[in-house]
Amino acid sequence: MQDGERHIPRLLAEMVAADGKVLEIEELNAEALIECFVASMTARDMTVDEARAQFLASLEAETAQADAEALLARFGHLPMPVKLDLFRAIWMIAICDGELHPQE
Repeated sequence: MQDGERHIPRLLAEMVAADGKVLEIEELNAEALIECFVASMTARDMTVDEARAQFLASLEAETAQADAEALLARFGHLPMPVKLDLFRAIWMIAICDGELHPQE
């Protein structure tokens, strides 16, 4: 798993926490997306359970306060199809609660 791929759970947690509230629907969507990303990675350096644990730890660490620009910089080297899938995943999380908050 490339360095950027290892940070996908953290990026998804960032989006879940972006509006200042963490709803169950957002967590469930993020966890399902994490399973899809881990399953599609060619190098399996991280299990689904490890990725889920990273996601939950990131939520608990108040990831909404993280430097989003620095986090996004880690994904620049990923192949374009992975970047597009990641963009779609982030968008799905942003809108799954029926509201699009300015921070999202």
